[in-house]
Amino acid sequence: MIALNRNKIIILAIEHKCIFSAVQHLHDLFGFEISVVPVNNLGVVDLEFLEKEIDDNTLLVSVMVANNEIGTYQPLFEIGKLCKRYNTIFHVDAAQSAYLLIDVVESNIDLLSLSGHKMYAPKGIGVLYINRDISLKPIPIIHGGGQQGGFRSGTLSPALSAFMAKAISIMMEDRENEIDKLLLLKEIFLNELKNEGISFKVNGALSTGSACNSGNIETSYVLKAIGLSDGQIENSVRISFGRFNTKEEIVYVANQISEESKSMLVHSINVAV
Repeated sequence: MIALNRNKIIILAIEHKCIFSAVQHLHDLFGFEISVVPVNNLGVVDLEFLEKEIDDNTLLVSVMVANNEIGTYQPLFEIGKLCKRYNTIFHVDAAQSAYLLIDVVESNIDLLSLSGHKMYAPKGIGVLYINRDISLKPIPIIHGGGQQGGFRSGTLSPALSAFMAKAISIMMEDRENEIDKLLLLKEIFLNELKNEGISFKVNGALSTGSACNSGNIETSYVLKAIGLSDGQIENSVRISFGRFNTKEEIVYVANQISEESKSMLVHSINVAV
């Protein structure tokens, strides 16, 4: 049974910006204590730090499985064991990791969130898995007719729901082939940069700042968290490949980057693919 008087929330230093904003809101509104756990230079959680930080006062641990900037995967099983030991709610942000096979039972996951547009469904639809055995469940922030089992009032779009289901079905059917294709595109891209004589270091996952920063170009706190210098961060770029990209497009992009780098006398870049 989870004690209602717990007031600590733990997140990682490289969580998505929306998580930082949400926990800051809880701190400002209700006084929750927020603990931010560091990561190593690969972006993986410091489990020893987490083990020291989590305690009987910890209500929630929220972890992003795959980081949206560097692509790092977190050890869900080990984190889940710690959460179970302290009877702490374990939330997993899986928006960037729909192609992973995540066992919510094995990893003691209580809440898991998915975003439709990250798996080729339309924007405006998502999924929240809630462990039926969890003693403290989310309360609605939208009130009305009590739809969705009372968790969110209002009628969901049948079309968006159907599209989400179809997107998941397609993903599960083509998962292995798509993974192989994306890994091949990554290999082609990096080889093209090498062939053009561009020196680079792979950070992990291309864009300056992040698509989630509403058009603002900001220094990446994720890259700071893994120990990159300001100069390295300024020379970092994120590139993402998707289902509909072709080899020809990847070669073209690599060549364009190479030409621009040479014209600007930039001899090395950091990339995340």
